[in-house]
Amino acid sequence: MMGSNRIFLLFFALFVIFPVFVAAQGGATYLIEVNLEGMGRDALSALERESGEDVKLAGRTATTAFLHVSSAGLRSLSGHGIEFAVITEEDVNLEYYIVDRQLGLEDALEWSQAEVMLECPDHLLISVLPSNAFSIHQLPSKRRLIPADAPAATLGLSGSMLAEAPALAPAFTYSPAVQAMVDSVSESRLYMLMRELTGETSVTVGGENYTIDTRYSPTDLCKVAGRYLKERFEALGLQTELQYFNFRATLKSVYFTGGSQNGWAVGRSGIIIRTEDGGEVWEPQVSGLDIALNDVFMFDEYTGCIVGNYGEILWTVNGGETWNSGNSPTGADLNKVHFTDVNTAYCCGMNGVVLKSTDGGVNWSSLSSGTSRDLYGIVFVNSTDGWAVGESGKIIRTTNSGNSWTGVSSPTTDELLDVVFVGETQGWISTDAGKVLKTEDGSVWQQVFTPVTESLRSVCFAPNGLSGWACGTNGAIVKSYDGGDTWNDMSLTIEAMLWDIFFANTSDGWYCGTGYLYHSVNGGADWENQSPNVLDGDVNVIATLPGTTSPEEIYIICGHYDDTSNNPYYDAPGADDNGTGTLATLEAARALRAHEFESTIRFVCFSREEQGLVGSHAYASMIALRGDSVAGVINFDMIGYVDQVPEELEVLYDDNSYAFSLAFEEAAGLYVPSLSCRLRYNPSLRASDHASFWDRGYPAFCGIEDSPL
Repeated sequence: MMGSNRIFLLFFALFVIFPVFVAAQGGATYLIEVNLEGMGRDALSALERESGEDVKLAGRTATTAFLHVSSAGLRSLSGHGIEFAVITEEDVNLEYYIVDRQLGLEDALEWSQAEVMLECPDHLLISVLPSNAFSIHQLPSKRRLIPADAPAATLGLSGSMLAEAPALAPAFTYSPAVQAMVDSVSESRLYMLMRELTGETSVTVGGENYTIDTRYSPTDLCKVAGRYLKERFEALGLQTELQYFNFRATLKSVYFTGGSQNGWAVGRSGIIIRTEDGGEVWEPQVSGLDIALNDVFMFDEYTGCIVGNYGEILWTVNGGETWNSGNSPTGADLNKVHFTDVNTAYCCGMNGVVLKSTDGGVNWSSLSSGTSRDLYGIVFVNSTDGWAVGESGKIIRTTNSGNSWTGVSSPTTDELLDVVFVGETQGWISTDAGKVLKTEDGSVWQQVFTPVTESLRSVCFAPNGLSGWACGTNGAIVKSYDGGDTWNDMSLTIEAMLWDIFFANTSDGWYCGTGYLYHSVNGGADWENQSPNVLDGDVNVIATLPGTTSPEEIYIICGHYDDTSNNPYYDAPGADDNGTGTLATLEAARALRAHEFESTIRFVCFSREEQGLVGSHAYASMIALRGDSVAGVINFDMIGYVDQVPEELEVLYDDNSYAFSLAFEEAAGLYVPSLSCRLRYNPSLRASDHASFWDRGYPAFCGIEDSPL
């Protein structure tokens, strides 16, 4: 949710639910009311410790405590001279709430048909049917006393009127250890972290110094913020990982060598990515350029070149660990590069440019191509024979290593976009009109129609010379099984441009394009998205505190760390939106990490929330796909704007999240009674990351400051 830079206030609220969910809980025979005036929390805690399982706190107000007690507990209270009223449960169909006397209370009681069980000067204890409780949920000050599955109906008894009654259901119990975790939150530490996250002070990330002035997702500084958070979680001793998502770079060329394990892809904005395991992981390599890189060709797993706009050429002899600029004699855009041996390479480009290198791409010289037309594809079949193709059906050929080029008759004036050969005579050219040209001798070219009319940007054939593919605009893909004589439509239902297609053999293939990188292991019948395997693009930060006895059950504390503003590329520090939710997640990890919990707790910081919950959608989709059992999600989005007294934390929930949200509200009242925590049923609120979990059926709520929503 977009907001201005604000000071945060409510971090302490987040600690109250997870410790309670996994803390020891006990049953009792009676629910009793105790007047706290003159008693205090310390005395009550001491009584709990002394009485063990016989006395457990169920809830409290400023002046009243409600306890679950056994008969022995009642005797203990009487022995200490503590006055109380006993409430016996015997109806399993009701819920109990402590409600403050407030505006709208009488209407809520009437609409819900609630029964007032106890009436005190500042609050009431009421019982209500769950189906009628909606109006009670809307009251700004109320707290449910009994868990949803507890036996409920009550009748009031004095301390001396003890009666046999069934045991009560488990309830939250006040724990000094949990209180210590809550009280450990340090305002000064949070301010220090906030200053680092918003760019008020510089930070060291990965050994380098940064000032995080903006956390706008498209900027590099937002990715720096993600690495900053990862290092913070790791410093707490938590297992931390990055989930890369939303890889939307335009890739214009993909190439594999050494079988199907070593591959590279290049594209716009100087992007280079490499895989050494057949695409399981793609890691970025540094180009040092911010231009379109149009083609990559690797002679082997170490030596190769990349060509791009403005005459840029990069070469490597170490597989891309370093890419060096070649000495290019042109400023024209270069479109294609091809090696004939480890030292000799050719490339072509606009305005008829053809270049040659004899030292592996370090130095280049211009060749006379005999044409000024734009050239889009070049290929050599041996050390002397090569072809280049391009604008208006232009085909040129050399038989003397590029020293001279001659025109070849073309059957079309269409733009010729790519050329490939298998062996020394069998070749194919793709066109911008959905056609393929074929030759059996390198001299005579015949035009073959395909089932598509889209521009075919790339063509490739397997070494057997029979299986071939071409791809292009609007997801067009065609395949031939007979050496290019006929083609079958295998197009995708997408509107994106597919810039390149490459098959290492008849089965293993890749295509890339505008936001696309896909892999096939069955000749193109099926394609698997490899974008999630690319360690580039946007990133979610995930830290895990493993559970001890039920690690498969997972709770999540989360918030988005990206921001936006009127000038987001330069200034989007986002203190309140959502530095507060981010640091609440980080501070929760700090407070909880030293303790053991039955269930697993994950602390997740999302990116791309401001662009439509993209990060949380990617994460929730991933965990749903692999079947993670998520019992509850707390999402914090803006929890620190001080604008009224008393401050209020809205807890916004849907139909599937009421019990989880109610537990949070109860625990908040137990450990932070000064915090006004208000549950609000609002399943239409989808402007923050909790909605991504709602969409997959996970219980989740959004904690937000004084929300008018």
